[in-house]
Amino acid sequence: RSAPWRFAAGLALTVMTLAAGAGLLAVSGYLIVGSAIAGLGLMAFDVVIPSAAIRLFAVVRTVARYAERLASHDATFRFIARLRVDVFRSIADGRGQLARLRAGALFARLSSDLDALDGLNIRFATPFFAAAIVLTGFAVILWSISPLLAAATIMPILTGGVLAPCLVGIFATRDARRRMLALDAARTRLVDLDRG
Repeated sequence: RSAPWRFAAGLALTVMTLAAGAGLLAVSGYLIVGSAIAGLGLMAFDVVIPSAAIRLFAVVRTVARYAERLASHDATFRFIARLRVDVFRSIADGRGQLARLRAGALFARLSSDLDALDGLNIRFATPFFAAAIVLTGFAVILWSISPLLAAATIMPILTGGVLAPCLVGIFATRDARRRMLALDAARTRLVDLDRG
């Protein structure tokens, strides 16, 4: 809520990066296949326009990727910094659930939990939403060519990129919760030992 345009800029630049990468793959494939067919003498093929398009997509992808890293990391780190201040303030005031935790569990929340939030945007939310936007655009384009082509292209991506991670997340939830509780207990013992 504090700076939504920073997150939106990171998302837009990620979409541009993915689209430029897909365009680079498509035009490169077109150039290779066209050159091979022309090499067999079956047709004349102009390599100038595809070569220029490849260079354009390569430059756009590189610049957009760099700018996306700057924008998304800046937005995430500003959010985490503000959140840390709020968390420390609530602990100092003695209000909220964090003030009632033991020292080891509190240490875990301040270190690992807050640090894990930066990965939520940088490694999950931004790439996920950007991929969804790009795949929707490709699905619409492919659907206008052939619905069967769109289904044959998009379904494996959805299966491997959405369904498989969701299933892994469902099956790993119990183990992740047990790991978190074990780490909290170990940190609590470590802090108690240090105090002792």
